[in-house]
Amino acid sequence: MNFKKLYKLPFLALLVNVSVGFCQNPIKLGTGGLLPGTPAEIVQNPAAGWTDPSLRVFDGIAYLVVGRDADYNLKDGFNMPYWSIFSSTDFRNWTLEIKIDPEDVNLPASLLACWASDLIQDVNNPSTYYFYYSKGGDGLGVAKLKKVNGKLTLDTGFAPRIIKQGAPNIFDHDPTVFYKNNTPFMLYGRDGFFTDGSASRYKIARLRNDGVNALQDIALANGVDDIDPIILAPGTSPIAGFGAKGATPDKNVARDHGYFHTYNGKNYLSCSGAYIITNQGVTNPLGPYHGYVPATNPTIDRAYGVGPDNRDVEGHASYATYFGQWYHCWEFAFNPVLTRNFRQVQMTYLHYKTNGEMVDDMAFMNPFYKDRLDPNNTIPDFGIYFTNGVGAYDATWPKIEAEWFFKRSAGALKTEHPVKGFQMEGMANDDVLVFPKLRNVPANAVMNFWLSSQTAGGTIEIHTGSDLGPKWGTLTIPSTGNFNVYQKRSVSTTLPAGFYDFYFVFKGTSGDICHLDYFNFVNPTSLVANTKTLEELSTTKEMPLTIYPNPANTMVNINTGSSKSNITIYNQTGNQVYSKKNVIGTISISTIQIGGPGIYLIKTDKETKKLIVN
Repeated sequence: MNFKKLYKLPFLALLVNVSVGFCQNPIKLGTGGLLPGTPAEIVQNPAAGWTDPSLRVFDGIAYLVVGRDADYNLKDGFNMPYWSIFSSTDFRNWTLEIKIDPEDVNLPASLLACWASDLIQDVNNPSTYYFYYSKGGDGLGVAKLKKVNGKLTLDTGFAPRIIKQGAPNIFDHDPTVFYKNNTPFMLYGRDGFFTDGSASRYKIARLRNDGVNALQDIALANGVDDIDPIILAPGTSPIAGFGAKGATPDKNVARDHGYFHTYNGKNYLSCSGAYIITNQGVTNPLGPYHGYVPATNPTIDRAYGVGPDNRDVEGHASYATYFGQWYHCWEFAFNPVLTRNFRQVQMTYLHYKTNGEMVDDMAFMNPFYKDRLDPNNTIPDFGIYFTNGVGAYDATWPKIEAEWFFKRSAGALKTEHPVKGFQMEGMANDDVLVFPKLRNVPANAVMNFWLSSQTAGGTIEIHTGSDLGPKWGTLTIPSTGNFNVYQKRSVSTTLPAGFYDFYFVFKGTSGDICHLDYFNFVNPTSLVANTKTLEELSTTKEMPLTIYPNPANTMVNINTGSSKSNITIYNQTGNQVYSKKNVIGTISISTIQIGGPGIYLIKTDKETKKLIVN
């Protein structure tokens, strides 16, 4: 079985490298580029200051198109001096492909309004890319890119140009571009509220592709300028233009940077923290749509928060699939600032419920927003892997969910489970799940798998490096009676301690060998103590108090485990600087809130530990 053929994408081997950075949220995108006077903690976290992300995948390479917030101290308006495009093949290491200054696209060099942008590959000429950008709120432009020595570069034979100019008191901005049925379309925002207070609308245009200047000019859909794209399904309540400021049920929905994607035959049209869905098989990107999901739904989209100026800090969002996994990438206000003027980018795994609703994986959310998204402390693992980010794993975690895979073969399917949340199923003979960059693996580790199966006889082979790499153990899958009954099954391995790319290869004659919920690692020298899962620990043993990062800079996360506990923080002089009652799981606290640099004691009902703030 050749795993490379399953997605027909070039699979770049992931090298074992213990120096790989593990703190990946907010996403690390290069270094520097901020103005003098920026606080040191921002420079140490180069993800801060990136904004308006558009996540795209072309020819097996992920591209992240972003703008730049350059002024940490700005309290009104935006200071956005350029655009950047980064690329990655592992979602851990992002390489700068190209930095695009305003003068590169025939705009004034002094322009500080390089608003949202997007990238598209010409389906008729895969070596050609088009970069769409905003001239602030005053027009939409396009430039042509090409690959030179494997890097994106501007095509000097194509003159960048403004293709859509706003009318008086009307502002066109923030394009996103997509293909549907081999026809290119562009979504953009049209605002009048800047000057006359009128509602803003979500616009859509069909792009002309004349074979000479492909994707250059706009030919508006149906030949009508500024159409409202939304066609509603019969019986669906009016959406008032979807994204109109102050006109939708959720009045905090942004009007800009709409996004279109397709999953399981359904079209999704999103706008900040809200989206609408078509029925399966609808080919028209205009609809009809139904199922309006507002941004106030805490199970989808966006790391929520309201800044000190009482403005919503939600931001632009994009969705993409890579090697069979779905990701949600978005901007949100940088925590200590909490305004829309200085932002950062994060990413989490994205799941789809059976009814089509999108669900962010809360374990990778910013814990700063736990109070808003999980006010009743019902999600013990909220935000615990935020700083780890996607695409890498740790053998010390109590569980590694099967749906967090980095790569899957075509037969393995992520599905909703009424109790387990999400799981992987459908694995047939030679299907593979890949979990790369898995660190802290103990020597001769015992691996536990929580799974269900209707028939016995299948196996899971534990390989590293590739699906044909060294095999370190084989798990025999029993019959658990049916797919609704899960059991823990263990396998001993002969792995040396280390850092590995894991490949789980499924073998068997059944078309659905097993359903896999999650797995974990056990150090054989402490087998009894470490075989407990989060659920088991909640009933048999208290989880220890965990503080991270420690030392901390701008934020500290405090995990009290799965039972309620009171938290109190004292400074060096013994004064109480923070307290919170009935905490379950993780909370996130700004170090500014407790007094800044210094040494603190964090006390729960049963433990006391030291915190250092730099």
